[in-house]
Amino acid sequence: LATASSAGACSRPTSRSSPLLCSVNLKLGQRNITSRYHNMHAKAVFTSAVLASALCTTVFGFDNGLGLTPPMGWNTWKTCGDDGCTHDYCDEYEVKSAAAAMKANGMKDAGYNYVNLDDCWAYGRDEFGTLTWDSDRFPSGMPSLIDWLHDEGFKFGLYTSAGNETCSNGGRDGLHVPGSEGYFTEDVQTFASWGVDYIKLDWCGNVKNIAYGFEHGKRYHKQFAEAVNASSRPMFLETVAGYYFLRDEVAQYSNSWRFCEDHHDDWESTGEAVACRLDQEYFDVSGAAGGWPYMDFLMTGGNGCAGPIAHCPGQTDDNYKTEFGIWTITQVSWWFAGSGWGGSGVVCW
Repeated sequence: LATASSAGACSRPTSRSSPLLCSVNLKLGQRNITSRYHNMHAKAVFTSAVLASALCTTVFGFDNGLGLTPPMGWNTWKTCGDDGCTHDYCDEYEVKSAAAAMKANGMKDAGYNYVNLDDCWAYGRDEFGTLTWDSDRFPSGMPSLIDWLHDEGFKFGLYTSAGNETCSNGGRDGLHVPGSEGYFTEDVQTFASWGVDYIKLDWCGNVKNIAYGFEHGKRYHKQFAEAVNASSRPMFLETVAGYYFLRDEVAQYSNSWRFCEDHHDDWESTGEAVACRLDQEYFDVSGAAGGWPYMDFLMTGGNGCAGPIAHCPGQTDDNYKTEFGIWTITQVSWWFAGSGWGGSGVVCW
């Protein structure tokens, strides 16, 4: 679907079609998918390919050739490392388990080919100022884990913050995880050297100060985007706060941008995310090939839980199916968070 017509000077499809596939009662290790859904998916892929060839034109967006369709995958956020779900948790075992489950249950074949680490992986900087991973959580090292995921057919994403610190220490008391402020070029090059495919740029640390944030917000987002484009590797760029500072310029500096508060696993939060979608239409920055607005994570299946329980659903099955439908028809990125991949009663994908 990312291949445009070879006719003329066209480089990107304008079609915003993405295959819709929904399976209910999907469980770890069980491919509970009927042939009817596979036929729907095949027809959607064919139709999208035809539209991509027929309706091709130039799109003025973030110029890295990525994000021709909305990204789809799983993120470690809301896997939860404590009973109150106050911080993310991730480690090498969890990532490999999630990837294995996504292959077994059909998600990867349906297009969910990203596995991303949120605010849980980094530890500090070495004597040269290079970001380091938490070696207790990732004993094989980040490059080795990324190579493994690539060998399994997945793409890989990492989180950082534009401020001096990230949002969370991931349950590691007393640890101040460094953000990328002052190291935009260095961190982007580090990610590129590891083989990262996707960067999520958050807005935490000192930049949360209103005055400081407004002073640096637009410039920081542009500088980070320029560092990504100048790197040795094409990497998809998601900005959490870029829309608030760049507004109608955001598509020039992001492949994907958040435009609302965090989405939580409750129906009221889902409604708030939908209401925020109207703001995108007002500023005429709806999604197109190369840049996609984003209503934050899909919570279908529920948050993860600390302890032996795999997930803690905060909504009903009908809520989850409605949520998935809304995310689909608004053409946003599809990211599942939490531990639903590990045995949720309802996962729509």
